Amino acid sequence: MEVQLPSRSEDGYDIGNNFKFEIYEYTNFITYELAMRNINVISLLNLSPEVLVLYNTFSVIANKYKNVEASEEVVREVENELKIIILDLFKHYNIDKFNDNINSLTLENIKDVFSDIINEIAEELYEKYYIIYQNDIEELNDAAKELYNPLKYLERDGLLTQHMNRVYDGEKNHKATYNINFTENKYFMVYQEIQKNKKDFSLNVIYPKFESAMRDFTDTKVALNLNLSENELVDYIKKIKKNYDSKNSIVKTKRELLEEELEETDDIKSFTIDKWADNFFIYDYFLYHQVHNIDKTDKEIKREIQIELTKFHGVRVSKDDDEIKSKKDTKYKYIPLEEYKIQEEYGENDDIFETILDENYYISIRSIDDKYKLINKYIQGKNPLYKTLLEK
Repeated sequence: MEVQLPSRSEDGYDIGNNFKFEIYEYTNFITYELAMRNINVISLLNLSPEVLVLYNTFSVIANKYKNVEASEEVVREVENELKIIILDLFKHYNIDKFNDNINSLTLENIKDVFSDIINEIAEELYEKYYIIYQNDIEELNDAAKELYNPLKYLERDGLLTQHMNRVYDGEKNHKATYNINFTENKYFMVYQEIQKNKKDFSLNVIYPKFESAMRDFTDTKVALNLNLSENELVDYIKKIKKNYDSKNSIVKTKRELLEEELEETDDIKSFTIDKWADNFFIYDYFLYHQVHNIDKTDKEIKREIQIELTKFHGVRVSKDDDEIKSKKDTKYKYIPLEEYKIQEEYGENDDIFETILDENYYISIRSIDDKYKLINKYIQGKNPLYKTLLEK
């Protein structure tokens, strides 16, 4: 069966048109796309629903043995068989950190063991990889709710989590003591509490909502008077952000306060949507060859990427003198491949890529190599650099 290689023209790389997100979600979206390519994240997210399926199966087995008289020997034999099944599942994903949980499994503590495992997976995704675990398989929702509190990692404000959990659990005493407003729209959620017979809010918080399930790091509280005009509020936020981005900012990041040293990396926050799509394509093209064990050299792969990106973006050619409007203007432009063929008088059957000059390709081989190495550092490893896009 012939392998269909990735194409830059696929809808998955048309970020601007095929992915609907607001401007304020841009960094979260890009970080999510990077995170979803991390091998450890992939393993944990693929493992989670399989754990829930096993929990449903094991619960049925446990209930069966509760309703019949079985010898201790039979019970231990069943428990050992269940342990082997779940150990094999974790071995498949090269994960051995839950061996102690699994070895402690009995027919009596199945719920506790599986709850510990799911919560540890959710915590690892959140703390190490900044992913918020959300079960989106409808038939497994009951098992997920039984084992895991979906509100636990929705945001980072401990006080807000505490109060929201009370509302989620339907704590009557809390609702009897406080007047509560918990509402949301597609952009943000609002949680307000005011104690009855009091004049001041005990909690008054607005948190952003992101389509991508990423940790949002909204742990910097900024006092806002929403009765002010939009221009005044925007000016205020701009002043804070400008100071925060300066070298002598009075607002310190967590790493600055902890005096941690970060590895120096390229500033990729300024990449455009097209640049991000190119980088994702370059990374995915290499990965596709690795996953499918396609026998090609790195040089051959880079050459194919160079051709594919030139087909998509066009051929690089020098501008005419009248096209250069100022000293800051670039001296080259990109024209469609077909237009270049006509200009250079190529025939229909001519292989343009055998004769096109290196400087006319959309991207150089060296640049492809540099971009792959950079994007790989941002994606892979137990401490991937994509996290620095959210937290500096």
